[in-house]
Amino acid sequence: MDTKRLILAFATVLMTLMTVGCGGGGDSAQPEPPSPIDPPLGSIDLPRGPKLEVLTGKISVDFDNCQSADGAADEAQFSHLQRITVYTDAVYLAETGEGCANVSYDIDLIPNNLRPAIRKLSGGTVETAVSLNQFNAFAVGTTYYPVMVRYPSGFHRKESTGEFFVSGYAAASSEWNFALDEREASRYTERSVWNYYIPGLFRFNPANWFSTPHASHNDLIAGKRGEPPAHADGKGHAARFTAPHNLEVDAAGLFYLIDDGRIRTIDSDYNVTMLDHAALGITDTAKALDADHQGNIHVLTQRGGSNYTWHRLADGSRVHFNINLGGVEVPVSPPTLETFTVTGDDMLLGVRIMSSGTGYHNTRLFRVSATGEVTELTGTDTPNTPQDFLDQPSQYLLPPVKHIKYGVDGHLYIVLPQGVLIARDYGAQ
Repeated sequence: MDTKRLILAFATVLMTLMTVGCGGGGDSAQPEPPSPIDPPLGSIDLPRGPKLEVLTGKISVDFDNCQSADGAADEAQFSHLQRITVYTDAVYLAETGEGCANVSYDIDLIPNNLRPAIRKLSGGTVETAVSLNQFNAFAVGTTYYPVMVRYPSGFHRKESTGEFFVSGYAAASSEWNFALDEREASRYTERSVWNYYIPGLFRFNPANWFSTPHASHNDLIAGKRGEPPAHADGKGHAARFTAPHNLEVDAAGLFYLIDDGRIRTIDSDYNVTMLDHAALGITDTAKALDADHQGNIHVLTQRGGSNYTWHRLADGSRVHFNINLGGVEVPVSPPTLETFTVTGDDMLLGVRIMSSGTGYHNTRLFRVSATGEVTELTGTDTPNTPQDFLDQPSQYLLPPVKHIKYGVDGHLYIVLPQGVLIARDYGAQ
């Protein structure tokens, strides 16, 4: 496949996105592009707007033969990316391997290849920052399984200490809005897997790393070992989770995440609290979270079908809006998959309409203003082959998007299952 032509295709699809004035808002001037971001793998100067580039990985998706490899950004490979966290010196990617057909297992459902990880991109190089699903044999015939993150769903780096925090889930599917798979959960229970795969929040302390950091028993800071998923508030190991995801942190350092459609917080003492949705004016299912550059938390809820609400928790304001699907009925099942990021006064929203017969499902992008005005930024036809993007890119949907993030470095990141796109200096446009 002609990589440069494919990148041109996606650049054309997103040209409208880059020129609609989504940036800036009330944000202060953005810092200079950080040196760790690698050089473009391929780009094109558009007549209007910034460059769109493949930052790392690939655009196409192959879950039958997943690969995962560190190295230069143009050579690095990813099994299944879930989420990105952006700092001025590096970006971190939560890689799950979920859904990869070529994962093999040792015993007791622990993978012996394509293990999930937190991957770090800095200075044009991808490396494994946290290696997950690790375990140790302390004696012949005896194997000790530490608690582990089966699938990472979020990441945070605490600047004052250098500690890493990772949220994790198990026996649930990110492609079904992290709904618990009851059959898989029963299999975990029968095999006592909940003794080491714990839904919750994990901490990784660099002072205790002898080599590549990996999970151990002391890393679990919120979640209960040995119990199947459930909702229970409490401190530390007294709390229980179903499938926590969409991890964000506000300006005060309070963790926010979504668990079974509800927003939960974790404070510095690891007290887990389910927020009172009614008191916040939230009457619908929470679909996604985002922290803006000031550390304010934003929530996207779905009121039903194509009707959504953008909640700003900092001031309690709400923006109701409807996305125009051109007469396409929003199915109840499979679910829609949403991700968004706040860009100044606007929201950039990605929506996947799950349906049968279309392969790995694609994404439509919308810009939502502070007054609820919606602008569609992509085409609506489903591509049958990559050649469709090359022939008439503005006509087609985007590939499946896992996460969108407007970074503190001023760049816009679009996370695909096995690669990442970037629009540099997005806030300056």
